[in-house]
Amino acid sequence: AVIAKLVSIVRDTIISRDDQLLQIYAIAYARHFTIDELHTLAAFYRSEAGAKYIHEIPVLMKEVGALGISYLQSVISQAVQDSIQNMRAQGVKI
Repeated sequence: AVIAKLVSIVRDTIISRDDQLLQIYAIAYARHFTIDELHTLAAFYRSEAGAKYIHEIPVLMKEVGALGISYLQSVISQAVQDSIQNMRAQGVKI
């Protein structure tokens, strides 16, 4: 019950400051996009493809994140092995 009450208080606090958060986002977006670009983005997110993107992006990022980490581990491992071989070929004791 105590945790539920704390969660409720935090949620209510965040909701009561929604306007401030929206202002922070608006300023950040205004720094990076023109008005026309923002209208284009808004139209996209209102479209069927945009709605699907919003729905799918968390799953996609999870999938791609795991694949990316695996790929980078392989690439880094190979680069280290190649570097060690090259150093040894140049007479470096490693």
